Amino acid sequence: MEQFSSQYSEADLNQLFIEYREALQDIFSESQLTSRQTLRVLRTRDRIQEALSKISNVGDDYLDKLVNLDLRLKENAISICQAKNFEQIRQNLDPPKSYWWWYLESSAELFRSKSNLRRFDWLWNVCTVACLVIATSFITQTAKAFSTEGFDFLGTLSTISQGAGLVFVAGGALTDKGKQAVSRILSSVRIPESLHAEATFAASLLLLIATYGVNQNLHVVGNWYFQQARHHEHQGEFSQAFQAYRRSLNFSPDDYKTHIAVGFLYEKLGNFDQAIEEYQIGSSFGIPEFLNAQARAMLMGELQKNDWQGGIDSNIIREAENLLDRADKSIINLENRLGETRVNPRLSADIRINQAIAKMARVQFNGQLNENAQTILNEIADDLYSIKSFVQQKQSDKENLLTAASTIGEIRTKCFYQKAFSIGWLSDSPIVYGLDYAIQQDDELNTCWLFRADARLSTTPDAFFLTNHKLVNPSLKQDSWSLEIKDIASFSNFIYQYPVSVGFGDELPGYASKVILSQEPDVWLSLAEQLSQSIQEDFVGNSDSDSQENDEIVWRFLLRKDGQTIAYFAYDDSSRVAEQILPFATQAVQKQTIKQLGSELREGGKVEFVDFKIVLSRTGKVLHILPWQMAYTTVVEQCKEQCGNFYLNPRVRSVFQSYTPNLSSPAELSALESVIRTNSFSLAIDTSEGAYLTEPAIFKIKISADGQIVDYQAVNQIATQKFGKRFPLVGLESSQFPELQKFPYVDFKLEHQGLINQISPW
Repeated sequence: MEQFSSQYSEADLNQLFIEYREALQDIFSESQLTSRQTLRVLRTRDRIQEALSKISNVGDDYLDKLVNLDLRLKENAISICQAKNFEQIRQNLDPPKSYWWWYLESSAELFRSKSNLRRFDWLWNVCTVACLVIATSFITQTAKAFSTEGFDFLGTLSTISQGAGLVFVAGGALTDKGKQAVSRILSSVRIPESLHAEATFAASLLLLIATYGVNQNLHVVGNWYFQQARHHEHQGEFSQAFQAYRRSLNFSPDDYKTHIAVGFLYEKLGNFDQAIEEYQIGSSFGIPEFLNAQARAMLMGELQKNDWQGGIDSNIIREAENLLDRADKSIINLENRLGETRVNPRLSADIRINQAIAKMARVQFNGQLNENAQTILNEIADDLYSIKSFVQQKQSDKENLLTAASTIGEIRTKCFYQKAFSIGWLSDSPIVYGLDYAIQQDDELNTCWLFRADARLSTTPDAFFLTNHKLVNPSLKQDSWSLEIKDIASFSNFIYQYPVSVGFGDELPGYASKVILSQEPDVWLSLAEQLSQSIQEDFVGNSDSDSQENDEIVWRFLLRKDGQTIAYFAYDDSSRVAEQILPFATQAVQKQTIKQLGSELREGGKVEFVDFKIVLSRTGKVLHILPWQMAYTTVVEQCKEQCGNFYLNPRVRSVFQSYTPNLSSPAELSALESVIRTNSFSLAIDTSEGAYLTEPAIFKIKISADGQIVDYQAVNQIATQKFGKRFPLVGLESSQFPELQKFPYVDFKLEHQGLINQISPW
């Protein structure tokens, strides 16, 4: 190698750096280096190394310059290693291994691999741009969904986050400044420069996946808005509910549950035309929920125009009935094909109710019923009675989202089931045989009162229909205080209401002194023997070896003094089979003895009657028969002086033998429940805490077998908070009688909710 001088100055070193830089510049643009060009670069680097070894205290600036120049040298490693006669030059000079610049094969290999990678940078850049274009379309669609109703917080957050990602990746791929910024960021996380294009593509791909994921899951956002809408609707915030429903549809335009929920909300607000438009979206595809809802909206809309009375356009009724028939057949076909997995009791009940409403819409009721109208009323009563099986099934809002979004559910089903009996009284339907009108009226009040009291239901078409339609609103059928005896219902109402009212000092018009509970012991004994014989001769039951010991039948029979059956009542389902197993009773009712009684009273006559409790076995054997007032302490006991014509005197009581009822028998418990309920008619309701609808106050009440409330206990928090040690029925003390030590006792549950009391065995 060339001999260097033994002394170097800083100026000499500076000149060497200049020569090194110039030599590197000369080879930068050459595709094939000559031997001279190679020697100039490498030997200049030799001299620099020699100078560094001779000069002490070399400045940092020189070292920094050297590092940068050496990096440029390595970048040209491939050209140097491929230079003309390079291997021969290196053999001739034989530089030491520490002179790494003569041995650049490893750097050349590294740069060769990097070069291979960067050769496809154009492809990665094209892919990056493609990803950005597609991502932009997804972001635009998402932003449109959020912006249609105006950006809210969720929409703003989503759009900004996606837009920020798009700006960052697009800037790094498409602009020089952006590339430099992205390059610095990637280098800071130790990603080689040769992989920057790939890294940028990966970022754009992630952005595409993210925007695609958001776009494809817009239905999830739509469902969130749907739930928000349901919450607003539940709170009565209808404007906010509509806005949330519209936002939901922006994300899920074809979401049936949202369309049907919007239609149902329009129904609640009385906008039936808009509701029908929403329902037609699904009914055109034969979806049963939409068919049912559209029919209901058509009927309610026409009834509203007609002041909620019958006699509406028959074409509308026919079209609605066709829709309901299609809906019903759709459910039946699905259930037959798929089994119990698709059974929908809530929708089935709603269809039956709407079919009954369609029939009610045909009848123009003005207090008088012709034969055709009576036939239709019987059909209506049967239709509504047929939903009994659905009443007994627990209905869940989660069983079908479309059904839950378009029907009221259990409350509506129970209310209209009770309306079956109200209409049955009008048409003398067999479904009311054995039914105590006072108890049924109380059941109806308990199940339908929320349509008046609850703000969430009081705006529904059902609420206006139930309040105004003459067929389903008892207060529009007759003056309940006139007490003119026309049927079993009015007779039952008279027996209960008159004693209660005179007990509070209100004298009522009518036939109060002309309807008399017989006070002749011989009459009672004779009729008891006659009734027992008739039952045991006429009983159509059979001996069932599987019958339980407690499986008894309990009936209440009201007879005229001459032995004619006025009415019979039963208080549990198993006892209400009298119409099947006791022909003489149903025949007597069908002869309408009660109407004859009413006619006699109007002509100035008097009517004496007896009131029996009968306990018999499943084979028809009469086990016990005695006066109803002897079996139970009734409210008549409160008004012996004012309503003595309904009070059973001691002479009659003395000729009958009392018995200890079997309180494990369902029939006995049901009869006892009826007594508790009718006695409670004489008690005022404690309204000091106002009406509350969300949760009932529950009390456990101790009842004697003769129907007295002898003790009570609050068993849930709301009962304790609202009443403390009080009882929700005021006047209980004045109506009680001494406990009978020999009588058994049983616990009942009283659920007090606002103005409603529901009593059932504990």
